[in-house]
Amino acid sequence: HALARASDTLAARAEAVVGDSDPQHIHAMMQALLPDDEESRLAWHFWLAMGGMQAAHTDFRAAHQHFPDRLRRVLVAVLRQAQQAGQLPAQCYPAWEADLLLAGVSGLCAQMIATPERFGDAKCQALLTMLVLRIGTQGSPPGE
Repeated sequence: HALARASDTLAARAEAVVGDSDPQHIHAMMQALLPDDEESRLAWHFWLAMGGMQAAHTDFRAAHQHFPDRLRRVLVAVLRQAQQAGQLPAQCYPAWEADLLLAGVSGLCAQMIATPERFGDAKCQALLTMLVLRIGTQGSPPGE
């Protein structure tokens, strides 16, 4: 199934750089998701294209959510470890932070593919750094 392959390609790129709870590893995970080679560009193209089909074809939903759900589990675990190690404040909510990171990196990748002249590598690296650096600084609503 092509959607599963695209999801696995994207998740594996981020999981390959998972280290300890150091916030730099979170940044490296997000960087690994950027469409910086042909394989990742194709995976993002396909994954993004299939996203629009979820509303009309609910059978796509579970397959499409495989990538973000898999990555979210890893991010939540890493963020919780960072919080337990005192690297993130107590008012940081790992599940919410993971959701924000996933939404941010998905949006960046979509823009890199749709408008590369406006969202080049350097700009996206800077935006990604801004996104990661704000983890735990704003607090998050209580939840999950």
